[in-house]
Amino acid sequence: DRCANLGKRTHKIALSRWKGRLDEHDVHARHATRRPTDHADRTSSSVRSMVAAAFVAPFLLPATARFVATAAKLPGVSLAVITTEPVERLSPELKEHLDGHWRVDDPLDPQQLIAAVRGLSQQVGPVERLVGALEQLQVPMAYAREQLGLDGMDVQTALNVRDKSRMKTVLRAAGVPCARHQLVTNPSEALGFAEEVGFP
Repeated sequence: DRCANLGKRTHKIALSRWKGRLDEHDVHARHATRRPTDHADRTSSSVRSMVAAAFVAPFLLPATARFVATAAKLPGVSLAVITTEPVERLSPELKEHLDGHWRVDDPLDPQQLIAAVRGLSQQVGPVERLVGALEQLQVPMAYAREQLGLDGMDVQTALNVRDKSRMKTVLRAAGVPCARHQLVTNPSEALGFAEEVGFP
């Protein structure tokens, strides 16, 4: 059963492949047995190695839980979740698809994401991807990726995504048409820009 050991403290689980004592205040564990793999499977060119990934989901609301479950069902993916939710609040259906769980207090803090990835790597094997659907997560995840040496969106690209004024400047420099814009800090600047460009 994939979720049999999910949420048990690490000192209660004998991890045969990745050993390491984690903070006992953190609730995380991956089930002790990975998907069955015998020698023939390991040496067969037809068997694709698993990619361990961590999905950052601050709150596991129904829509977010569907994103996580869908990612966990991808072929060749072993998925863990980084969330503020304690493991006891994960639905049985979601637990069934997860290989690991790590609770953080602030998923927008890159240092907490880095610690979570390192902890999960002791449970599910080296985490190779750090992903998340929320736009607010893109910059902290990018910082964490750069510190951990993971592939994925880098900090500068993430900043382009998050900062809409910066995004339009980058798009315009690349020759992509976009609406005129200006950052304003007071009403007079807004009125001045409106007078300059006019209204539809």
